[in-house]
Amino acid sequence: MWGLAPSIPLTRSFKLTNHNKLYNIKLLINNRLLLNTKEIVPINIIMLTIRLSRIGKKKKPMYRLIISEKARDPYGKVLEILGSYNPFTKDIILKKERILYWIKNGAGLSATVNNLLVENKVISNKKVTVSKINKKKKEKKNNKENKKTEEKDKEKTEIKSKIEKKEE
Repeated sequence: MWGLAPSIPLTRSFKLTNHNKLYNIKLLINNRLLLNTKEIVPINIIMLTIRLSRIGKKKKPMYRLIISEKARDPYGKVLEILGSYNPFTKDIILKKERILYWIKNGAGLSATVNNLLVENKVISNKKVTVSKINKKKKEKKNNKENKKTEEKDKEKTEIKSKIEKKEE
């Protein structure tokens, strides 16, 4: 049966039915329901992340540290609020015990949250680069640096040649 229709997508839908880790699992092939069960799924199978959710006024952001499913909207339903962060005053309020509990149980961290927790000595990891420079910008930067060094080298050689001419 699986080999008959390779072009037909196999879809799985996981729907949260209860906060007690009870999930409704449906397996569909070609819009036919093959499996529909209610199973208790361990919470760490579903990828959880600790990340920032923006709150506050326009041009005056405040952030909440939240834990939610990775695929879920950070402004929607959350499992727990773990703290808050004000980027202007650098004030941070953390529930350290709960953060360590979730990390111990397999929750992931966003890069920014990881850096905040390292700064405040909640965890002892290394800081992570939050954004990477793309290849085009790197090439432009390298080209500018190369041009500057070439110009400096030319100036040095010109100065040396002038000094040599004066000595002769």
